Amino acid sequence: MNSEASELMRWMVGVDARHLAGGAVAFARWLAQGHGNDVLGVHVVEWVPSMQHRLEHAEPDDVRSRAADALRTLEQDAHFTELGAIVATAAEDGLETAVDSKKADALVLGRRAPRSGSGVVRLGRVARRMLRRLPVPVIIVPPDLETIGDGPVVLAVDLTESCGHAATIAARIATAMGRDLVLMHAIHPPDRGPYFPAEVWDLAMSDLRDRSEQGFLTWADRHGVGAAERIIIEGPPVQRVVELAEERDACLLVVGSRQLGGLERLFLSSLGSELAASSPRPVAVVPPR
Repeated sequence: MNSEASELMRWMVGVDARHLAGGAVAFARWLAQGHGNDVLGVHVVEWVPSMQHRLEHAEPDDVRSRAADALRTLEQDAHFTELGAIVATAAEDGLETAVDSKKADALVLGRRAPRSGSGVVRLGRVARRMLRRLPVPVIIVPPDLETIGDGPVVLAVDLTESCGHAATIAARIATAMGRDLVLMHAIHPPDRGPYFPAEVWDLAMSDLRDRSEQGFLTWADRHGVGAAERIIIEGPPVQRVVELAEERDACLLVVGSRQLGGLERLFLSSLGSELAASSPRPVAVVPPR
C-alpha cells in the first residue's frame, strides 16, 4: 500500500448549532478516538450584505461571537481540537474557506434526511455543492446517527481510475481508526428481456461474471489495495452496497466520485451522491486526484 495510507488525517466538521449537528458530532467524537487524528469544527453563519439595513443592531463580529457561544457545549461533547464560527455570504463558501485555510484532508457534513427516511431523498443545497466543488473527500452523515458501526471500512469501486484515490483514502481511514478494509464491486446485469433464450443468457452472464472478477482482481492489484476481504456481488449497486454495509456493521462507506457536471447528471447517475443521500451509515465521497 502507498505510504500515504499510513499518514494521519486532519478532519474539518461542519456543525449546525441546531438539530442537524447530531450525526456529524457523533462522527467527530469517533474520529477523535483515532490516534493523532486532528478534528476541527466550524459553524458558518450566513451573512447577506443586502439585508444589512434590516439588521441595524447586528454586526458580523457580534453574530460570530454569539454563534461561538452556542457551540461551546459541542466542543466538549465531541472533543474537537478546535471549534469556531465564521461569517460568510453562503455556507458552502465558508466551508470551502475553512477547509482550505486549515489544510483539512476531508470535510464532514450532516445531511437533512434521517437514517430511517423513506422514499426519494435529496441532499441539501450545501451538501450537493460541496460534493461537486471540493477537491477533498466529503463525508455525509445522517443527522440522527448516534453510534458508529463496529465493523470495517467498506470501499465500493466501479473499477474506473476515478476510484483510485478513494482506495488510498479508505486505507488511511482504516489504518487511523484500527479497522479492517473490505473492498467490494457490484455487478449490475442488464435486464434480460423476453427475447433471449435461457441458455444464451446464462452463458452471457457467466462470461460477464468471469470478466468482472478478473477486472476486479486486476484493479485491486494495480492500486495496491490491501483489503482484508474482496467481495463481488450482483444487483443494483446502491442497494447492494447498503445491504453489505449493514451485514458487516460498517463504520464507513467509501466511494469514488466522477464529479459529474450539471449536464452529465441529466444522463448519468452518481453512486456517491445516491449513497450519500440514502445510506443509514456515513458515506465518504472521494474526488479523483
